[in-house]
Amino acid sequence: MTVRAFVAGQTDETGHTRIRRRHLTHYAKLAAQLGAALREAPGAEPAERLRRQRPNMLSAARWGLAQSDRPDLRVKLLELADGLAELRKFDG
Repeated sequence: MTVRAFVAGQTDETGHTRIRRRHLTHYAKLAAQLGAALREAPGAEPAERLRRQRPNMLSAARWGLAQSDRPDLRVKLLELADGLAELRKFDG
């Protein structure tokens, strides 16, 4: 059993939503920090961290995009997208 399957079985819908929102918040903040680091001083370390975390960031973004009734998530989605855009610029 995966951790995701275990957590899904242990939480109600409200708990699941709270976990997913925290997941999005975490990865949006990380993407914003690493994107800013790439803008200020392009380097391999922030780019590599963004590459490693991209699957998690995309998972968080997919969930956030599916929450069309949650305008409070839009800023987090923009932060996430901005960080990933910086990686795309860095990678050329």
